[in-house]
Amino acid sequence: MRAGQVPTGRGPNQARPPVPELHPTGAVGGPSGTPGTPELAGARMGTLTRKRGDRKDLATDLRPPSPKRPPKAGRKGSGKGKSKDPANMDTEESYAHWYAWLGVLFLLMAGWCLVGERNPYSRWPDQASTDYTSLKEEALRWAKPQLKEEIGFAQQAGFYSASNPWWRAGRMPRKKKVQFTDLNYGPHQAYTSPHFLDGPEKVVAQVDPSPTPAMGEISPGRYQAERMSLVLDRMAESTRRTYDSQYRWWELFCQRRGISPLRTVLAPNPREEELVLDFIIHSGVIMQKSPGTVKLRIAAIRSKHLSLGLPDPLYYMPRVPLALSGLKRRWGTPERRLPVTPEMLRWLKAQLQPDRFAADALLWAAVCLGFFFLLRASEFLEVGYRLPHRGLFGRHAVLQRNGKPVSLSELAQADELVLTVQSSKTDIFNKGETRNHFRVPRIKGEDAPLCVVEAVCMLFHHFPGRMPGNTDQDLPLLTELNGKLMTREAVQTALQLAARALGFNAERLGSHSLRFGGASALWAAYHDSGLVRRWGRWASDCFQSYIWEGRKGAQGVARSMGRADLTPN
Repeated sequence: MRAGQVPTGRGPNQARPPVPELHPTGAVGGPSGTPGTPELAGARMGTLTRKRGDRKDLATDLRPPSPKRPPKAGRKGSGKGKSKDPANMDTEESYAHWYAWLGVLFLLMAGWCLVGERNPYSRWPDQASTDYTSLKEEALRWAKPQLKEEIGFAQQAGFYSASNPWWRAGRMPRKKKVQFTDLNYGPHQAYTSPHFLDGPEKVVAQVDPSPTPAMGEISPGRYQAERMSLVLDRMAESTRRTYDSQYRWWELFCQRRGISPLRTVLAPNPREEELVLDFIIHSGVIMQKSPGTVKLRIAAIRSKHLSLGLPDPLYYMPRVPLALSGLKRRWGTPERRLPVTPEMLRWLKAQLQPDRFAADALLWAAVCLGFFFLLRASEFLEVGYRLPHRGLFGRHAVLQRNGKPVSLSELAQADELVLTVQSSKTDIFNKGETRNHFRVPRIKGEDAPLCVVEAVCMLFHHFPGRMPGNTDQDLPLLTELNGKLMTREAVQTALQLAARALGFNAERLGSHSLRFGGASALWAAYHDSGLVRRWGRWASDCFQSYIWEGRKGAQGVARSMGRADLTPN
């Protein structure tokens, strides 16, 4: 027997005592089959619940308990070792799995934080579902925290000057320098916002810094915002709004297919091309949209990708323009709008009494301004949206006599109207255009001529406050009695009544027919395409589609063609 070993009651060559037998009744007996004690039977009843294959565990549980041996010195199992109980082993294994997953999660979060600190653009919002209008707002919103690093402009205003008595008296908090790193220009110092300045935005508003600050004075977040702002400012706000509404149809189309609306096409890819062709079929064939609308949606997709810095998705898609051409041919050429003729204007004037009623004066002035100045509907009427730099206000219509503005008492003596169109969709710099017309004199024995100067004089007679220099000069010129701007539907209804009375197809007339009629009348009077283009403020030769040839314009053409000398040299 070894030292420290507890005697077991048997010799080294003696056999292990027989295992007690388990009777069907649950009692435990000896080798001769004699039943055992009830205590032993009750203590071993739990072993019946074990699985049938666990014979080793069953034999172990039925073995008589042996006295505990003291741990041997230096044995690995001494002290707080792992338990050999299966239940405890499963618990410890589950704890180990949880600890491993928590460690992996901690490493991922640490890496994300590290990348987020190094990359100032990691907080940039999701741009896939952001339209053009909100994209610029999001860029400025994400750049606001970076403005705190740019309050060095306050120093230029003299807030921290030694000559400032408040500074010398110690009533102003001292500036606090902050060290930060610019990705492009390295570490440099800026100043945080003192509390008495109410934040960085008020500092910038008070100091009014240059729109192009010196190099190295703006943060990476501000660079990101300015880049996006410059890219989006290439389009007018109305164009941007139109692209937003059309791009949402593409987002919905891709969402139903479970794909992203932003596509990266770096090489010819038939699947990507077929996706765009399916969208053309969905819009033009299934939804019965006009070819112009479908083309506008495709242009919105391309503009969105380019604005976000992605490659042009249509560059490797030669079948897309072919499909658009096929849709246009299948759709057919739409009928052009009919122009408003001088006969329609005379009929309409005969039905109105602008010299007596203010509402008639408003409608007559709107019709004359649109016809003689070739105005677009969005430049003087309510079209569903209002732009701050677009519209015709009272200060924009100036009545003059001999080149000088007239007063309210001299309206009857005005001989000229100077109209300023402050902005248009082709005026990308918002410089504005100025046009003028002179009064048409009356001739005895003839009907009253069509005169836009007279129409505006009657308008100011009913609304004197809208004249330039008066109290309501900043109100829209064609504001109705209910305080709302005259709508294009009101003008269109009046023009259609005149068309029906004269036997024209009223369905082909609209508010834009005033621009058609003005361009056609100017062409019939002078036959100068350059004059028509300049007067209508067109940026391309698309004005050719606005011109309608008059019937009398062909008089004498056949005779001149028959007398032409074509003898070769």
